[in-house]
Amino acid sequence: MKRTFTLAALFVSFLAYGQNFGLIDFDLTKAEEGYILLSPNSDTKSYLINNCGELVYQWEGSTRTGLNTYLMENGNLLRTGQPDSFVLEGGGAGGLLEIIAPDGSLVWSYQLSDANFRLHHDVEVLPNGNLLVLAWELISETDAIAAGMPANLIAEQGLLVEKIMEWEIIGSDQINTVWEWRSWEHTVQNLDNSLPNFGEPSENPGKIKLNHSANIPQDWLHFNSIDYNAERDEIIVSARAVSEFWIIDHSTTTAEAATSQGGNSGKGGEILCRIGNPESFDGGTDEDRSLYRQHDARWIETGFPGEGGITVYNNGPTRPEGDYSTVDVFRPVLNPDGSYAPMDQQPTMPEWTYQADPDPFEFWSVRISGTARLRNGNTLICEGLDGRIFEVTEDKEIVWEYVNPVFDGFPIEAGSTTQTTGSAVFQAHRYTPDYPGLAFLDLVAGDPLELNPPDLGCVLETPNTEILPEDFVIISPNPTTDRIEIQVEQSSNLSISDISGKQLLNTEIPSGTSSLFLGNFSSGVYFVRFETEGAFLTKKLIIQ
Repeated sequence: MKRTFTLAALFVSFLAYGQNFGLIDFDLTKAEEGYILLSPNSDTKSYLINNCGELVYQWEGSTRTGLNTYLMENGNLLRTGQPDSFVLEGGGAGGLLEIIAPDGSLVWSYQLSDANFRLHHDVEVLPNGNLLVLAWELISETDAIAAGMPANLIAEQGLLVEKIMEWEIIGSDQINTVWEWRSWEHTVQNLDNSLPNFGEPSENPGKIKLNHSANIPQDWLHFNSIDYNAERDEIIVSARAVSEFWIIDHSTTTAEAATSQGGNSGKGGEILCRIGNPESFDGGTDEDRSLYRQHDARWIETGFPGEGGITVYNNGPTRPEGDYSTVDVFRPVLNPDGSYAPMDQQPTMPEWTYQADPDPFEFWSVRISGTARLRNGNTLICEGLDGRIFEVTEDKEIVWEYVNPVFDGFPIEAGSTTQTTGSAVFQAHRYTPDYPGLAFLDLVAGDPLELNPPDLGCVLETPNTEILPEDFVIISPNPTTDRIEIQVEQSSNLSISDISGKQLLNTEIPSGTSSLFLGNFSSGVYFVRFETEGAFLTKKLIIQ
């Protein structure tokens, strides 16, 4: 998509104009082309903005975010939410997942928030359309002590431990758990030699030291992100409480994931690689530590500069030289056969770091926040508590900067000097113009989110897309059981995807009336997309 801009708008710093919210800096010749998705923590809405900070699309959930949201490949929004009623409490608590269609309708929701389990923080869409979810699992004080956990590390409600599940989406409000991994099945402790999990943590680096001292007693590990590597069939999680990120084998069965055998690695559900704080498993000292209560560990995608590395937002509390944040890239060391080298050979220092220059203390968010390497080699950063989203080049030049102007669900003045965490954003995501999910949205640039924005001279061409009229195609019956009649004005490409974004059918249909048999489709909600001559139309289809 071509962009136009004036020479005066190549790079502008608007702090001099008194604008503290909304678009701050931009260099359209260096910034990644595309759109930013942000979901303020205090809001029920999610916003898609362009590089000029103009709103091009928005969705609204039933609750405020809980915490992450993603645009799926079929134009649906996958969002976490916080149900009104809950039992288990902790930082980053969620409990609800929702999928919202481009027209704003709710097509699927599922709640897991009861006395024993609660969703939290993040979710990941797998290539097969299934979801990877993070959940707390409550272990009673009695059971935790019986496993060797010191009583002073257990809160009154019990111990929250981590569980990862893979869910198949069914219908409009159901799931099928097809795989799971439990942290509680991979512990080691060196306090009581009468227990089966007794051992030296340094000699068992694939296991989790049970008696590490967490900063939040009830939240033992505090996973705050999850990412998936399809080429390696592996999962990466950020374990904030131990200041490490871990890589886990996803190729196991659930039974194997509970053991130390099986899967492509042959190590079952044990940690394959851990980076950030060797002291957490007695494998080093504080001098070997490189992460400090981090967030958002994710792989750099194949084809992107630095592919195979891992980006992480290193929040920085307890950093020896003081409290400031960095964004770091680590590269795990591999053996010749592609397996991970031993833990003592993994890097203790990043291969690339962004920090504020010349004063590192000007970049700081004690919690939340995120980062990702972009296709053009730049790095997107979300300084979460301040709602500041910015993009830096490999040479660490800021080429795009935006501050969330939505406070507690309401937009504020661009030049406001309000100081509050009400504009916090957990993470932000950039989507390039060729991302499939954007093709399902009618992207019309509107006004900026902030009130009374100054004229910054930022100009973008209108996307060259067109929405077909509703009567261009008629689908009947809808709902259906196994067959539909399609009446379309002219020949079109037809594709059908499920609510997770997985494409199930892609074919050409002629003008006039056609019959399509769907007997092999299970009951549920689907999206039928018609495209002809650059214009498109998406319709919802229900199979009963």
